Amino acid sequence: MKGIRAPIAWLLCAVAMTTQAAPTTVEVPLNIPYALVRAQLAERVFIEPEETLHALSDASGCNKLKLSAPTVEGAAAGGMQVAMQVEARGGTPVPGGACLLPFSWSGRLILRESARVADSPTAIAFRIVDSDIRDESGKKETVPGVMWGWVKQYVHPRIEAFTFELAPLLGSSRELLSQALSGAPDFATLSANSLHIANADGGHDALVATLAFDMPDVNAAMLPPRPHAPLTANELMAWDQQWQAWDAFATWLIKTVAVGASPALREALSETLLEARYDLRDALANDALDADPVRKLFVHAWQRLTPLLNEMQLTATGDTALRYLALINAGDALRALDSAGAQFGVRFDQATLRQLARLLLPAVDDAALRYSDAPDPALRELLGLPPELAPAATAPHDSPWLAGWIAAAQATEVDAASIARLNQWLPGDSDLDAYLNTLDGMLADIAEQEQGRGKVQAPFMEVYRTLLRATAWQETCWRQYVKEAGRIEPLRSSAGSVGLMQINQHVWRGVYDLNKLAGDIGYNARAGNEILVHYLVDFAIKKKEHEATGDPHNLARATYAVYNGGPGHLRRYRDPKESRSLREIDAAFWKKYQALRASGVAAVKQCYAP
Repeated sequence: MKGIRAPIAWLLCAVAMTTQAAPTTVEVPLNIPYALVRAQLAERVFIEPEETLHALSDASGCNKLKLSAPTVEGAAAGGMQVAMQVEARGGTPVPGGACLLPFSWSGRLILRESARVADSPTAIAFRIVDSDIRDESGKKETVPGVMWGWVKQYVHPRIEAFTFELAPLLGSSRELLSQALSGAPDFATLSANSLHIANADGGHDALVATLAFDMPDVNAAMLPPRPHAPLTANELMAWDQQWQAWDAFATWLIKTVAVGASPALREALSETLLEARYDLRDALANDALDADPVRKLFVHAWQRLTPLLNEMQLTATGDTALRYLALINAGDALRALDSAGAQFGVRFDQATLRQLARLLLPAVDDAALRYSDAPDPALRELLGLPPELAPAATAPHDSPWLAGWIAAAQATEVDAASIARLNQWLPGDSDLDAYLNTLDGMLADIAEQEQGRGKVQAPFMEVYRTLLRATAWQETCWRQYVKEAGRIEPLRSSAGSVGLMQINQHVWRGVYDLNKLAGDIGYNARAGNEILVHYLVDFAIKKKEHEATGDPHNLARATYAVYNGGPGHLRRYRDPKESRSLREIDAAFWKKYQALRASGVAAVKQCYAP
């Protein structure tokens, strides 16, 4: 596999200058849930049916020591605590099959253990530092001396012989390091071969270990500066391949993790996906294109994803839990590699992302990770949307605004056929009123349909209706098309947004039909409406933005901020520390919103003033 690559000539120069440099150790924290430790302990020590172990069972039948129901958690005094149910029976066998001075006892054995790196470089070992025997109520209990002798003779050695094995995880991490630095073989060999478990200890919620590997200690001042020339055609093609591979991987990963997740976690995952896509939009809109687009996108998204993956790991069992651990560790290793080796121009390509995907789901094929523009019902479901975008009204006479529009059309000597002209209609001075009235009627019809669906509750309908119109005004002055080189073309932005509502094709890939967004003003308007309703109800109202400010109309300001910048922008309109450019965008929207409330459609005409 080919992974994170650096420009070869530049790296060879760096290698030549740094062959004598001492390596720097890079550390990657690894939190191993106690549930995984317990699972391996049960699998390798409590190997009898129903997770039991007969540590002692003599031929006479007098003496038996049965262990069962192991648990593993953090110890209050530090380290790790292993507890188990104990059933003991003892006595001295005498002829005839009887037992002299018999006793029986049941309760819990509590062991406090410390963790360390095992003699094997791929495992974590444990040492018992304290033990208690408690009765069924949890109180410490005095037991016969022979009982303690059995615990020390038959139980302690078995428990201390157990090690938590990390060989598969270390193997995948070595592959990842080799691949990530494959453009510089000397670096790759050093890093992969040096990967090891540096330390381990029991924490409050997890077994805490550190993986470490070596990176050459390069003085950035020794390296030649990166070129800032415009990207060549081949570089632009590679750039597109990289960001598309990243977007496809991130979408696949979040959709996969969301299967079986709790509703709250699904919401967090969908928000993370949208944030990642808004980041991608901003990266693609950047005039100073970076030759390595995925590196920063990955780092930002992984910071958001890690706690969500950890939450999924805690509810997973068996091999699935181990796969989550491997995925989280691999992503953390890539972040550490980026932090330690960003000066080498490390890159994340399709092969690296495919390997990451297969850590979680080994059988995933390339088709599942392929970039596609096709609408995806599963993606819409993840975002809390219906399987398909709602269609337009089935018949014109069903539209509540039609009669009023016809009257307005007749008054301006424009016939009903003008409704169909919204597609490809570029208004001039003579038909501007007709155009604006027609488009306003279309937006009113969309709002009427939305009211019938019931997602926007009655107290917020006024805010919603004005929000829809103000957003279309803010984005395009109520236009779907412009004339370019004598042709009528859909209005497009440098960031990849299109049409009346400026739906961004990178953010909403797989959610809407990109061709219809460009070629059908009604489809574009309904898509923008759906996004606004999602952000209004599921973000602004749900997070009580109207209660925080005491003004329900601030819901519109919050909703537009998210529409413009992504889920993380909900409160930006009231943040005095926000950037000047974003404050200006929000102020312009708020001015339009207030103008529509005061003057209605007539306010939009100022967009077309000579």
